[in-house]
Amino acid sequence: MKKPSVYLIGATVLCDKLNLESFEAVENAFVKRGFSVVKPHDLFFDEEQRTLTDDEVITRRAQALRKCDFAVLIPGWFDDRFAQAEHTTARFSSIPVHRLLAGMDQFDMYMKKTA
Repeated sequence: MKKPSVYLIGATVLCDKLNLESFEAVENAFVKRGFSVVKPHDLFFDEEQRTLTDDEVITRRAQALRKCDFAVLIPGWFDDRFAQAEHTTARFSSIPVHRLLAGMDQFDMYMKKTA
């Protein structure tokens, strides 16, 4: 059986270490629950972060997002132009988007209700 896949949307631009610590915490929580996780950090080599145009970055993120079953918004996502583009892509692609407001307990309750 294929694991459900989740794309994490959150702030990376102008964040210390691209906000990797927050992304990894959420990623680990989803992996423990049996999900396959995609985060923007997995899509680029270090040197590409400095050489790709914004359009190239957004295109690569959008392609990865469209392969996922749903997306989750990490708090602080709205202040990031790439995260805003990912959110827009998900909405226009009819990919369900969930907000992670109060941690994984809230998400677990949601998943039980929809199962």
